[in-house]
Amino acid sequence: MDELRKFIDVSDIKVSYYEKGVGETVILLHGNGMESRHLAKMFEKLAEKFNVIAIDIRAQGFSTAGEKPFSVELFSEDILEFCEQKNIKKASFVGYSDGANIALWIAKKRKEIIDKLVLISGNYKEEGLYSWFIIFLEIYKVILGIASKGINKLKKRYELVDVMLGDIGIIEEDLKNMEMKTLILCAGIEVVHIEHTKRLHKYIKNSTLHVIKRCSHVDICKRSKTIKEIYDFLNE
Repeated sequence: MDELRKFIDVSDIKVSYYEKGVGETVILLHGNGMESRHLAKMFEKLAEKFNVIAIDIRAQGFSTAGEKPFSVELFSEDILEFCEQKNIKKASFVGYSDGANIALWIAKKRKEIIDKLVLISGNYKEEGLYSWFIIFLEIYKVILGIASKGINKLKKRYELVDVMLGDIGIIEEDLKNMEMKTLILCAGIEVVHIEHTKRLHKYIKNSTLHVIKRCSHVDICKRSKTIKEIYDFLNE
């Protein structure tokens, strides 16, 4: 994907993105602490049929951090401004983990821009995460807080981890107002409670829920079954 990397100025940052293919636009949003290249296999498959754009979220991949306090809402605003600058009026959004949460915020703010929505292993409330994972994040935050003194890159990583803790600002009424066709996917081994994912499915009325078995939260986006589910859903 490296040869496809481009940059665009968005708000107070420079955003890195990758674009390939022709047809209807599909935007890929990666998880927290990752980058678009983690979705390379999905990117290449979807580009056979669609105009696929994979965006490095603020402070991740090759996108710069800026000075604004990080939040899922801010990340969604970056993506919407990106769409405005690229003159994207309608697109399908595929979000993984925190990328799914960003996609939920986009659906809350500008649902008219969304054609179809794919949410992979997302959580709209902190209580949706397993307690062991929350404890892991809290410990990681403490370590980063100690190690980051005077090191700006680690400070930004600390802020990114903090984004994963706490509710993201989406409530059940917001989910009920999301009318676009939605595919919800989760792994057999998850950091998100299946009951939480089922609630997401319950409140987004025009949604379908599939569990991708024999994989985990970490590798769900690389599995051929996951990519086929998404490809078929977008191609309907």
